[in-house]
Amino acid sequence: DALRSAVATHPELSLLPTEGGWSALVQCPPTRPDEERALIALDAGVLVHPGHFFDFESGCYLVVSLLCEADVFDAALPALLRAAVR
Repeated sequence: DALRSAVATHPELSLLPTEGGWSALVQCPPTRPDEERALIALDAGVLVHPGHFFDFESGCYLVVSLLCEADVFDAALPALLRAAVR
């Protein structure tokens, strides 16, 4: 819910629908490669995976784990969003 609410405040981002699982897919503007966005997040202390690790051949996606503690996830959201929209 926290990720869904945070992404909703950024019209340039979208959260792909899921049917369960432990990760979420954030679609980012194609203004820079997904790997570059993942490295921006990593520099801020947030680990996400670029979409091409999961065979997304086009577009820009960040794969976000949903398996961490809620307070850790909430603390990482601002850096994640900065990487996604930057």
